[in-house]
Amino acid sequence: MLDGTKDEDTKAVLEVIRKCLRKAWPFADVFLPLRTDAKELASLIEKRLKPIEEPHLATTCGLTQSSRLTLSGEIQNQLQRLRRELSEGSPNADRVSEALKLFRYFCRYISMEDIRNANLEVDRLLKDYITQQI
Repeated sequence: MLDGTKDEDTKAVLEVIRKCLRKAWPFADVFLPLRTDAKELASLIEKRLKPIEEPHLATTCGLTQSSRLTLSGEIQNQLQRLRRELSEGSPNADRVSEALKLFRYFCRYISMEDIRNANLEVDRLLKDYITQQI
């Protein structure tokens, strides 16, 4: 699989997985979560982490330009779904709640203008919805 891809970011991930499998490290077990000892995995990851050399990578999670564009597109897609859900007579509370969690999660961990703008739009949509219900 590693030889069949041209994406450098994907190659890097696959190479890490290959090394983990070769050295019998549990990092590759994330694909089998029931077999993973989360505390052991976290401990091993912490021991092997290297400091980030460029501070902006910490806020963007090291996303490539292509990944940022994909994420931005998906954020717009989720925002449109939330708009549709709230415009219905009685929105599904579970779907609205899940959408809110998703937007809050991205806003908390990834610093991108598109995410900040979407989060502001979510706040506005909710405020408008609540105002209409009163």
